Amino acid sequence: RESMGGRLDDYLLCGNQHLSVLTRSYLLEIATKAGFKNIKFCLPTKETFHSELIDKQIFEKEWESDFENPHTLIMEAEKL
Repeated sequence: RESMGGRLDDYLLCGNQHLSVLTRSYLLEIATKAGFKNIKFCLPTKETFHSELIDKQIFEKEWESDFENPHTLIMEAEKL
């Protein structure tokens, strides 16, 4: 792994054999290597960059109390 998040995941979780810690940098690394473009991170329960695809009612089913340190990380990307 190249990103700080990817290296931390590998170090903490026995060579990526059991679990994954998905940080922003690690998700960005994985998505970029998989060929995704236009990668953006969204505020949980508040934001999407693809409103034509996402039903806003789904936001009512989720919760977030700390937008500086959210418990959920949401990434949207496109694969052309």
